[in-house]
Parts: sequence; structure tokens; C-alpha cells
Amino acid sequence: MAHLAPPPFLLSSFATPAAWCDAYGAVVACNEPFTAWAGPVVGHRIEILGTRGALLAAGRPPRPLNMCPLVDGTWLALGAAGESQGVVNAVTAAVAQRLERLEASLEGNAQIGLLEGPSEPVARCLRETLAGAEELRVLRLQIAALGAPTSSERVPVCLGVLVRDAAAALRPLPVTIHATDSDFTVEVDRARLFPLLVGLLADLAGTATPEAPLHVELRGGDSVRVRLAPASLPAGDLGAIDAARRFVTAAGGRMLVEPHVAVVIEFPALASGLRAGASKGTVLIVDDDESSLAMMGAVLRRAGFDVLTAEDGVAASVLLRVHLSELVAIVADAVLPGRSGVELAAEARRSAPRLPVLLVSGHSSDLLGAADVDDLPILPKPFGARALTDRVRALLELD
Repeated sequence: MAHLAPPPFLLSSFATPAAWCDAYGAVVACNEPFTAWAGPVVGHRIEILGTRGALLAAGRPPRPLNMCPLVDGTWLALGAAGESQGVVNAVTAAVAQRLERLEASLEGNAQIGLLEGPSEPVARCLRETLAGAEELRVLRLQIAALGAPTSSERVPVCLGVLVRDAAAALRPLPVTIHATDSDFTVEVDRARLFPLLVGLLADLAGTATPEAPLHVELRGGDSVRVRLAPASLPAGDLGAIDAARRFVTAAGGRMLVEPHVAVVIEFPALASGLRAGASKGTVLIVDDDESSLAMMGAVLRRAGFDVLTAEDGVAASVLLRVHLSELVAIVADAVLPGRSGVELAAEARRSAPRLPVLLVSGHSSDLLGAADVDDLPILPKPFGARALTDRVRALLELD
């Protein structure tokens, strides 16, 4: 594996001993503190077990390591015990910086292109580039939250998306996810929950194999339930489980350990305790971000509306035609792949001129590529539950 080269920022980010190894644990590169701590180790093997490892070098005692899985299947090893959060902080800060530069470049170039008044096919490509920059922003914030969990604000979060992202951060550890419903939105401190989920999944999947993966099952309803079933629960060190239990309890949920079988986490669903009276009507929500879609759906259901959801403009157009007589409003991301929220609003106006449309966007109206967008209300991203509810109620002139 000598042809591999670590990302240039990676090892230089650490003042403590740090090494980079391939998917099989072979050390490819290390920094000077690692060499001073363990001697020449390039080519030696690290035995990896979840988030921990041991450096195996002939004639030397095994050296304990903290292991951080990277998304390309390789691993980062830190040689000072107790520095696992330092691994996360250094890597995520560097990755977030690089994502921010890429995001700014994509967004700036797309904005310049749109201001030139291009043809509609070109404008559509540029709007899709803006959507890509927006997705990078979400990923950057997610990574920053993993590295610096300082926020204490509870926000609507799709727990299914959070679990999926935490599992993706642990590749190549084998994790399978099965969901029995679609709405897993809860109200929690996302910045604190995400790293706890990563640590919990890492500990539980430490002994998993492709033949016996960690099984994750999600169920919705009045509460959102996540059941984590490894081949066997880890013996001895239950630090990640204890930390997660304290957080879940403080957030109004509960966490149970089924002896030798599974760990279960439950949170009250954000959509629980819905209206007792009649529906205020049906709102069509369109967003290509699964977490945003789940959050907006849960918030408006709790506010008394029925909800239809679509992840792109083409699917939304079909729902618009089929359910036009039921709809009281449309809430759509202005920038969508395939067919934008602006184009969907224009279609709605042709079919039902009085149907209110609310666009949500992280961009100003002069960058959305349509002359008639100026008279459409825009809710700037990011926004909270109250802002969304207030804008929809104002559109419908509800008290």
C-alpha cells in the first residue's frame, strides 16, 4: 500500500503521536511525535478493534492506540491514551475548513453565472451547483458539530438521518439499518447527540463482521425508538453507553440495555400530541434534504396541518396535480435537482392562482433564476420551527 498518501493536513494537525494506516491496519505514514513515541513503524501493523487498537511491532510490547475511521476506509491512529476527542477535534476542524473553501468556491461561481442572465438550461445547471454548495454547507456543519459539540440548543432532528450519518462515519465497520416508518423527528441537541451516537455505534460495532453486523432498527409513532443489536454487547468498558444514557435521560428520553442482546434508545416524537380538532388543510412540502423535509413535516403536523412530502420538483409536480383540490399551501426549497421550487411555484400559479407558495432558500431572490420570484415570500435558511409555523399561518391568514 506504499502508493497511498495521507491527506496533507492530516498528520500535521497533531502535536501528539499520530499515524495513518490503510484499511487492513498497515501503517503508511506517521508524524515525528509518533516516531519518537514508538520508533520507526511504517510498514508495521495495527490490530484494530472498534475505536481502539494496538501497534504490533516485533520485539516491542503492544502500544495502545485510539482509532478514528475515515470515510475512504483508512484509519487514523493516535498514540496518546485518552486523546480520542483530540482525534475528532483535529480531523473535523481541518475537514470543515476545506469544505468551507470548496463550498464558497462553488457558490461564488454559480452566483456569478446566474447574475449574467444565462439561458434556462445553463441556469438550471447553475442552480443545481448552488444546491450542491448547500449540501456541502450541511455536511460542513455536521462535521463541525462532531468536532466541537458546544451548542446546547434543542432543534428538530430526523433521528433516522442522524443514525445513518453516524453509521456512515464508521465505514468500513459493518452496520445495517432497517426503518419501519418514515417520520423519526425528535427535538434534541443535535451537536451533542451526533458524536455520542458515533461513539456508541463504534463501541457496539467493534466486534461486528460482514456475516454478523450491528443491526439498527428504527420505529416511529408517539416515540421514536432506535434498537441497536450487536452480535454481543461489549464487556467491561461501557463508557459510550453510560455517556449516551446520561444525555438521553437529560433530553427527556430513556435508554435501556437488554442484557447480552441490545441497546434501546427512545425519544418523544416531535409529531406526537398532534391536533385534537379538525385539520387546517394539507400542505405540500418539497426539499431534497431528508432531515429538513422530516423537520418541516413534523412541525406543520404538530401545528394542525396534514402534510404531503416530496424530495424533488418532479415528484412534487405529480402530487400537485393529484392533490390540487386538497392543498392549502406549498412550502418548497427554491433550489432543487431536476425541477426547482421556482418552477413548481409557476406551475401552481397556472393551476391554482390563489394557492400560497412559500420558498425556503439560503440564497437571495436575485440568484434564483426567475423574473417572477420577487413577489413570492422567501423564508431564509436556516430557520426554526416557530419561524416556519408563523410564516405558513401568515400566508393562510390564520390567527
